[in-house]
Amino acid sequence: MNEDNDTQKTNPMECCFPAEGGKQAELGGMAQCPIAEVCQSMLNHSRMGLVLLIPGLLFVLGGILILLEPTVLVWLLGCTSILLGLVMVTLASFLRKLSTTLLHAPDPFSPR
Repeated sequence: MNEDNDTQKTNPMECCFPAEGGKQAELGGMAQCPIAEVCQSMLNHSRMGLVLLIPGLLFVLGGILILLEPTVLVWLLGCTSILLGLVMVTLASFLRKLSTTLLHAPDPFSPR
């Protein structure tokens, strides 16, 4: 490969941000990375910070609550166990109904 004709940018920031004027940068014949559009839309929406802030604060408050009252951890584990059990029972019921439906359905690959 001829290194004089290599037009690929070496700066990673040039790859992930639009070129001047908001136009997409062309890097060695390849379009700008797709993550740049996602990053740009996240920067334009002011509520994106709340998406991480609220769960982060809830985790911190939950951790402090567990440190102050360790029995909360037992309650959380118990509730999680019950919730996971209900999800598994619901999924098992759905799969049983689906299997009976598929077993009694006509075979789409059989000749008629």
